Amino acid sequence: MLPNLSLTLLAGVLITPSLANIQVAAACVGLALVLPGKVFFPNTTPYNEHNSYWSARQDELTPNCFVAPHSASDVSKALKVLRDTKAPFTVKSGGHVPFPSSNVDTGVVIDLSEINGLTLSADKTVVSVGPGNRWTAVAEYLLPEGLAVVGGRVGDIGVSGLTLGGGISWFSGRYGWACDNVREYEVVLANGSIVVANVGTNPDLYKALRGGGGPNFGIVTRFDLETFEQGNIWYKESLHAPTEANEAIEVFSDLAVDGLNDDDLAHPVMFAAYQPALGGNVIQIFRWHATPPADLNTVPAVFEPLEAIPAISEKNASLTVPDMLNVYVDAAGLRKGWWDTSIRAGNAAALQDIIANYGVWAAANLADKPDVVAVLLIIPIPTSTIAQFGKNGGNSLGVDPNTPAQIKINTYITWGSASQDSYMNDIATQLVGQTEQIAKDANAFDDGFIYMNYAERTQDVYGRRGPDIIAELKATAKKFDPKDVLKNQWKGYFKV
Repeated sequence: MLPNLSLTLLAGVLITPSLANIQVAAACVGLALVLPGKVFFPNTTPYNEHNSYWSARQDELTPNCFVAPHSASDVSKALKVLRDTKAPFTVKSGGHVPFPSSNVDTGVVIDLSEINGLTLSADKTVVSVGPGNRWTAVAEYLLPEGLAVVGGRVGDIGVSGLTLGGGISWFSGRYGWACDNVREYEVVLANGSIVVANVGTNPDLYKALRGGGGPNFGIVTRFDLETFEQGNIWYKESLHAPTEANEAIEVFSDLAVDGLNDDDLAHPVMFAAYQPALGGNVIQIFRWHATPPADLNTVPAVFEPLEAIPAISEKNASLTVPDMLNVYVDAAGLRKGWWDTSIRAGNAAALQDIIANYGVWAAANLADKPDVVAVLLIIPIPTSTIAQFGKNGGNSLGVDPNTPAQIKINTYITWGSASQDSYMNDIATQLVGQTEQIAKDANAFDDGFIYMNYAERTQDVYGRRGPDIIAELKATAKKFDPKDVLKNQWKGYFKV
């Protein structure tokens, strides 16, 4: 018989006597017993604090309990309880996924926010980062040393999800994505054992975690990230009217193929936003450079072609990495979604057609929905970045290091009501299909790589990576989780 404490807890979490609820109730009780003071139940302040997410699609869920481990050992204890009770669960680092993935109804959430240590190695070449950190905390820790890492571009995003999914950075032209710059992982496996993964130890697990996501393999409790010297970052943003859209797109397209391969410290991003009041698609271009010019108003040579395009407005600055991380904040509160694809860079006409088609799509589908915001996010992936995908044994993104330059095209939508969820997925899926068809017709489509961190759950993230990567990832998952505990119980995110 359970002790009185357990009976009290059981009564608090067992609402409906289904098998799933019985399993979850038993898990929450067991967790409270082995991790006292670290398990939180509904209608308490700590529970409400943990149940906070970037997207309302996650925020609205109500797990039976949260467990907040403080160490890898705590995670091990939690996984053993969950394995034994067969309870569904998920894992939260920063909670920055738009669809339900790091939160769950009828289940347990392992919130890693308390595993937030930061330790710089004696030679200052590696920083050990707990998965509960956000990127601002990492940058602030390294700032006094004049160092940085390849990490996120928005400060409130969690370290774990971004790094495991790939991790596009301002510094990716020179160093690759975040996953390419992890020296070692500490991982808690499904059976509760704690292992490390690096080039020499568990190299298959090491490769799988480099862009292959986490839910298939284990819970990462430490990332050892390679550091490099870094001072301020220069940036500039400019807004261009619809009349200048085609010129802006052409220059940006050329930059993705030529300029970025000549200057691997540059990183540009373009947004297209349909604004009927202004007559069509407004173009906003952001550019960053890791070496600021001596004169703030001097533009790095790689970006000079953009200067000739008339702008509605523009501004620039030179900021520290922590300050740059907090320039743009995408506030929580709305329902959010993103749908991703990629085309081959270098075909300006195809990119112009894709953005023009987006405007037609927006006018047809959103004219009567003023509360909905839908934009295209366009990110070049130059060959200098792709070449880094092969270092240290390669990553699991499925993009060959010899692939020509690509452009990521992401549809990002925010809306207010759950009743619109299916509609938004339908129209976004339609737009992605149209985008890919335009690229195919223009001979500007390769494998259509889908970036996990920018994908909707309805997209076939792994399917676009090819059979060899899928086979590798499945074999690694089976090796380190032979009983399929994570496959069956870890809910919400992409599974190979």
